[in-house]
Amino acid sequence: MVVISIEFVANRYHATPWGAHVNEGQIEWPPCPWRILRALIAVGYNKLGWSDELPSNAKTLLEKLSQSEPAFCLPATWTETHTRHYMPVRDGKAEKKAKVFDTYLRFHEPNSKLLVRFETDLDNKERTMLQQLVEALAYLGRAESWVEASLLSTQDAEELNEQRNWCVSASDSTVERTQLLSPVAENQYAEWRETTVATAGDRAEREVVRAAENKNKTASPAIIKKARNKAAAQYPIDLVSALQTDNSTWQSAGWPRPPGSHWIDYETPQPAASSRTISPRVNTNALTSTDTLLLSIDGEGKQGNVRPLMKRCLPLMELLHAEAVRQTDKLGFGYLPEITGTTADGRPLPGSHKHAHWLPLSLFGRGQIDHVLVHAPGRFSEYAIQAVSNIRWAYAKGIKKLSVNLVGEGTLPELVNSLPSQHQGAFPRYGGQVFESVAPMVLRKYLSRGKKSVQGQIREELLERGFSEPESIDVWCDQKMVERGLKGYVLQRKPGKPQPRFARSWGATIRFASPQEIAPLALGYASHFGLGLFRSI
Repeated sequence: MVVISIEFVANRYHATPWGAHVNEGQIEWPPCPWRILRALIAVGYNKLGWSDELPSNAKTLLEKLSQSEPAFCLPATWTETHTRHYMPVRDGKAEKKAKVFDTYLRFHEPNSKLLVRFETDLDNKERTMLQQLVEALAYLGRAESWVEASLLSTQDAEELNEQRNWCVSASDSTVERTQLLSPVAENQYAEWRETTVATAGDRAEREVVRAAENKNKTASPAIIKKARNKAAAQYPIDLVSALQTDNSTWQSAGWPRPPGSHWIDYETPQPAASSRTISPRVNTNALTSTDTLLLSIDGEGKQGNVRPLMKRCLPLMELLHAEAVRQTDKLGFGYLPEITGTTADGRPLPGSHKHAHWLPLSLFGRGQIDHVLVHAPGRFSEYAIQAVSNIRWAYAKGIKKLSVNLVGEGTLPELVNSLPSQHQGAFPRYGGQVFESVAPMVLRKYLSRGKKSVQGQIREELLERGFSEPESIDVWCDQKMVERGLKGYVLQRKPGKPQPRFARSWGATIRFASPQEIAPLALGYASHFGLGLFRSI
């Protein structure tokens, strides 16, 4: 048994999970075994003077540590928090400020320590090598995570093993779990590589033979050998080589994760006693200047990051709204009309839709929901912002676990200007004169002539929401709806909720005589949950 003690000198831990962007506000906790072993390798090269080839005792040490699923003894209390930085970004000749989030754990107790236990036996040379590596470790995760680490003696390790509670790999499917990236055992990697290299070599050989036949030639043994060697070169020769592979190398090769790695489920750690979210602001139910919140959506699947399809926006937006209401009750904030959209006695709010609209966004342009814009024309209170920021998890069809994080807040123009230029077009914009459907619209009333026609109902709701009289309304035919990808959406809320008069959708182009300084534009049934969304062109 080997136990490593890691003390966080600044009481902070910064690390972004595999497959997540730093601005998504996620934290990898505890540190994954893959990260720990790569940190030890980096110390060997940078501080112990390793050359291109590892010392033999270092190689056997890494192989033994890879065979063990480590257990973690975590500090008693911590809090998830973040800082924000405005980084200069060049956009042609202009310079803009991009908001960057640095999310981290803040430990409450001084000298907070993380214990990592590996169930393996080391000889004297391997133990000495591990001690040198651990004691030279300066940070873990990002460079701001300063650490002082040590290798515990055998006696101290045994005593702590009996006294402490350890976070181990999850065997109970009912508990909430987190996935950590871990290396496979050396023998497993060797078997996998042998099979994979043979398959890749056969495929490469067939391709060169086919290419030669197309030219009425015969592929020589040398050409075939070169093709097979090239196919095998993308697979590191052994596990230790895989651990040393640069991230850009395996990412450019199209790997969903590093070769030689796999996911291990651990029970999601929780602090012994702390508030899940701590903010320097004083929470009140007074309205702030904030009218827009931005959430990031991320999920996990066999092929990497998986997110819900845009066509299933209604169920997900409805779920997030319900979770915000639940967090409001959980935090004891009482009645928040900007979140519930109802009066204190449960009736729909009258007036011009000043409460929250949950609008799906696909900033990455893949037809998947990767962000959600929560916009309240009447602005949010501090309590409402706190309730939305407390949402951590959701789910969607085929995706059991979606990570939800608050990554932006402010006014809609502020959020738009803080984004890279390639993503700004996905946001509803101010000042437009012509608007087109980007999500199908479902009518609130039965269809008839005159005021209850499609054009009549659109005109009525535009005036109700404070827009000007439209100059023209062109309703799209079914063929154009198909061309714009607006067919196949979920059009009904879950049972027990208000249902549409009939589940049919429309798209339209709306033209105004002058720019409209109201945004976003969403009309019809379930317009607060992503349907009926328009964007200015």
